[in-house]
Amino acid sequence: MGERADMLKTCRACHGDFFAESVEHFPVKEGQCFECHDPHRSTRDHLLKTGVYDTCVACHDPPEELSQPAHGAAGVKDCIACHDPHFGAPPMLKSHPSIPIPTSLPGEKKSTSKEVER
Repeated sequence: MGERADMLKTCRACHGDFFAESVEHFPVKEGQCFECHDPHRSTRDHLLKTGVYDTCVACHDPPEELSQPAHGAAGVKDCIACHDPHFGAPPMLKSHPSIPIPTSLPGEKKSTSKEVER
């Protein structure tokens, strides 16, 4: 078994629910935990490599570039206030069903994700 497979087996021992069929976020679904987390060196919450905002914008458009009005609010930096990368509901990995799905304002272009196919 390779080093990556060994690490994933270790992750799954306690976090098996993170690998359920219902998980939609690509890195989680594909078992790429180490794209965001560093279990051996991180001193951050949730063992993230960087802060939450920097972790999200490494693959996704920053909030100020998104067409949704909620993202355009000054200083929006707390992605996980509305999105849950592990258990969020589609669409948009919403962290709670009561969070409305905003619509683009008329005339705005829709943002495309910077998520790269691996």
